[in-house]
Amino acid sequence: MTQIGEVDSPAAWRAPDMETATHWRRRLKPTEIDEIDAGFRHAKAAGGTLGNLSQDQFPLPQVSKVLVDIRDKLETGPGINLLKGFPVDKYSVDDLRLIYWGLAIHLGTPVEQ
Repeated sequence: MTQIGEVDSPAAWRAPDMETATHWRRRLKPTEIDEIDAGFRHAKAAGGTLGNLSQDQFPLPQVSKVLVDIRDKLETGPGINLLKGFPVDKYSVDDLRLIYWGLAIHLGTPVEQ
């Protein structure tokens, strides 16, 4: 039962509850990592940049399905999601920016901060 002033929503979580919850965390599979890398290489070869990158330039045929599920959790669930296991040490900072942007264009409309 909620108390006055409390919000009853999946987005109304408390840090201690999330520490043990697993529904907002997902470890990438090796095939998904390979697909993200292939999408990145395709985008780079196509001259994709943060300013002009499209889903077609950063193809993720299977991972995009995972990202649809994540988008749903972001919009109707707790509002957070953690993807684990991506080998960030394999890429430069600029390459990682393009990879993150490529993932973001499959989630929605990315905006630089």
